[in-house]
This record gives sequence, C-alpha cells and structure tokens, in this order.
Amino acid sequence: MWTESLGEITIESPPPPPVSLEMITYDTCMWATQPASYSLSNSAAQLVAVGDEWPYTRDTVEECADLCLNQDACGFFKYYNVGDNAHRSCYLFEESDDTVVYSSEDDNRQSVVAVCGKPLMYNNDFDADYVESDVSRSVPRDWYGMSGSILLSLQRSALYQHDSGNGVNYLALENQGAEVSQKVYNLQAGGSYRVSYMAASAAGDGIEQKLLVAIGGTKVRVDALQEDFVAYELYFYPDSDSVSLSFTSASPRTRRGNNTVILLDKIRVTAIDPSDMPSASQPDFIWKVYKDYTGEGTYG
Repeated sequence: MWTESLGEITIESPPPPPVSLEMITYDTCMWATQPASYSLSNSAAQLVAVGDEWPYTRDTVEECADLCLNQDACGFFKYYNVGDNAHRSCYLFEESDDTVVYSSEDDNRQSVVAVCGKPLMYNNDFDADYVESDVSRSVPRDWYGMSGSILLSLQRSALYQHDSGNGVNYLALENQGAEVSQKVYNLQAGGSYRVSYMAASAAGDGIEQKLLVAIGGTKVRVDALQEDFVAYELYFYPDSDSVSLSFTSASPRTRRGNNTVILLDKIRVTAIDPSDMPSASQPDFIWKVYKDYTGEGTYG
C-alpha cells in the first residue's frame, strides 16, 4: 500500500496501476484528475447548510471544494455529474475515520470524491455572509477590520456595478487606510505557498487606486488597480505554521474628496511544489527573497 497524506487525513490507494492516477490539489482538498472508482463506507454524516439548497448545485469541482472548506465540520465531498450542465450536484460530509480508496478505472458515474484537510483560510470568497440588499456595511465573517470603512456587496450591485465572476459577494475597502486581515493557519514551516486574489478599482475620478498586501506585517506587494477585476499572485515561505495576511487601501483621496474604493474577491492561499516558485528575477514578489534582498521587515 502507498499513501498520500493531507493534513490529518490520509488517502490510501492500492499499488499504482500501469498508468498512474494523478491527483489534483486545491487548497487542502485532493481528488483524482479523472472520474475514478472509489470505495467509501458512507458512515460520515452529510452536512446541510441552513438557507442553501440540497443537494448543493455548483458549476465546478473547485466551487464544491470551496463550499467544504468554508464549513468547519466538512472533511470530504462528492461531486456528481461532471460535465453535465443540468444536474451537477455537490454533497458534503463530516470529517470521519473513513478511508477513500481510489483506482484508475472509470466508474461511469462521472463523479469525483475529494478529501479536504483543515483549510488555510475561511470565508475567502466573502460568501459566508448574507447581504440582504445590494450592499452591507460590515466586516465579513472570519476577517478583522475597522467597521465603517468595509462593505460587502452583491455582484453587480447598484452601488458598484462590478462583477468578479466569482460567487455571490465581494468586499469593498472604502477610505484610505481601510484594511481587512485574517490569520492563515495550518501552514508548513519552510513550505512554498502562493497567495492569489482578484481586485478592482471602483473610485472613478481618474485617481489611481492602490492595494497594499502584507504578510506577517511585512509589505510584499502594492498594485495600481484597473477598473475591472484582475487576478494577482504573490509567493512566500513561512517559518511557522501561521501568519497574518492583510489587504489595505493605499490610495489617495479623489479630486472631489470622495472616498477611495477598492474591490476584493477570491483570495486563496495554496501550498505549491517548490519547483513552481518563480525566480527572484520574475515580477511576482517572493516574500523571503524580497525581505532578504531589501532588508525590509521581519518575516515569519
């Protein structure tokens, strides 16, 4: 038997077949790259979120994974009818002692079973919060920030009219210096990690809006934002199992004294293979390299 360990959960598989079965990792979830046979005792209880449909309908396996990662009790999920636009469904299950055993034979059910370890972040799409009408002036669940300068907005709200293409809500940082932060847990010291996020400017007035990203209190990236949502990435090496991640508006006020507005969505912290880390010569900042080359800040 060979095993692949993911956090506190171990996936066991029979000896690899002639054509090995590759695994996809997404955040702390893992599943086979193709619909594959699996055995599972199904003794774990299903999870149902109040106010959501059952079974959950999600367009992709990754969206089903996000749903599991944002529920503390979720340990694995099943995603049925991959490629079927009409009947895709997502079932969540509590973490249990069950072992998922994969093989390379397609079971013809077009289904995926994924095991998820403890998430690195919570509510990273801001969809765990309920926004009743257009916008809500509140700090999102699982995040820290100063109330009054942080808003949650529905996609294509009347106020901002932006659509990130991700989920139901996004976050707005209003006023210079507005900030949200979250402690990222379950990291491996010395491991390689990627931070990805989407951001946009909604201030208008022709004034450049800037977003500052800091890890462990150290500034690692400042971006001048575009009007539409754009995806950004940065990389870091933690020296402990947890670190703070913060997003701050570094924008000047507009000419007419209006508030600065930065929109933020789809934040991810993902463990990656060391070989996938970009070199220091590439434009993406690598946290440790940035610190070592500039001497700025304390990392860890």
